[in-house]
Amino acid sequence: MRVNTAIGEVGLTINGRDYLLRPSFVAMSQIGEGDSLVSIANWANQAKLRLQFEPHLVSVLDISTALLIIQSCCDDEIVGLGHIVGSEWTGKLVFNEQEVCWQDLIVIAEHLIRYGINGIETERSKNAARFSDKRDNFVFKVSEFVASAIAHLKLSAKDAWQLTMPEFQMAIDALFPEDSKKSNMPTQEDMQKNLAIIKAARERHAKTQKDKPKAKEDSKNFVRRRL
Repeated sequence: MRVNTAIGEVGLTINGRDYLLRPSFVAMSQIGEGDSLVSIANWANQAKLRLQFEPHLVSVLDISTALLIIQSCCDDEIVGLGHIVGSEWTGKLVFNEQEVCWQDLIVIAEHLIRYGINGIETERSKNAARFSDKRDNFVFKVSEFVASAIAHLKLSAKDAWQLTMPEFQMAIDALFPEDSKKSNMPTQEDMQKNLAIIKAARERHAKTQKDKPKAKEDSKNFVRRRL
């Protein structure tokens, strides 16, 4: 099994059988769409943080979300991944762990959905982040990326849906190289900071000019008193 980690793929071996986990556009669409997909991605990220700093707070819902992400990224049904069951004693949901521990499930799931949505950092993505004023209103629409791949990369719909975000980013960057001049352009925030500095300097200069006549008059009065 060949696994390309550069585009977010993960190889998983359970009971001697290999599974390729690929965070493609079609996989992301199976997890969710729009706000729903972004919410699940945020949930997976928070679950990983809880695992790192407060593992006792990791819940069955965190593990359930991880299972959804991992299975959605695999074309084959993964046997031995574990599943959520209802406890006969408490009536609560519990995770029936099998061949993969729940800690690994959370780490793998967060990796997959992060590559599936964010992709990799490129010059284009860094510039987009610098100039964007809608970071808090981000909506990830899988279908729009697929449509763009079909239109610009001349792919069939089937091939476009199989792309991962890093593959899409690298192909678009190769087709439409980022303008190096744009990366040196100041953002709106940079310009506002520079204007504030210039305004403060002008105010200091004006105050200095205003105080000069007074200082000169004080000097003359001092000379008169000495005489």
